[in-house]
Amino acid sequence: MELTTVNMLRAVQECREAGCHELTRENNGYCEKHQGEAKKERRDKYNDFYNTKEWKHKREYIMKRYAGVCVNCLDEIGEPEDALYVHHIEEIKDNWGKRLDNNNLIPVCASCHKRIHDRYNEGRFQKTHEMQRLKKVLRDCII
Repeated sequence: MELTTVNMLRAVQECREAGCHELTRENNGYCEKHQGEAKKERRDKYNDFYNTKEWKHKREYIMKRYAGVCVNCLDEIGEPEDALYVHHIEEIKDNWGKRLDNNNLIPVCASCHKRIHDRYNEGRFQKTHEMQRLKKVLRDCII
């Protein structure tokens, strides 16, 4: 565990893994040995969400609302590709409350989806800039 000022101020607790009595200051409650469990919990939560009726209905609604085209291609080159994904502008890991918000969902093709995530991964500033750009694209979209 990397000791930062924040970690040193956090109370020590037993690991959340059943039967593990290691002490940790980690925010997620898992010791160093069981950090993978924390990641698995988050992954399961998101995967479970994508299999819900709520998400499937919302995804279908967004695709119909924008005629199944990539709104990003439409904005950038004027020639839309077929959308394959409904992208969360603010990712659900960052803002769970916006997972079904129409103003946070944008239909995109595979290549745009990859480019968007590549920009998100370049750093906080680039991610924030890209999210603002996508929100504007969505607001300005006329289909």
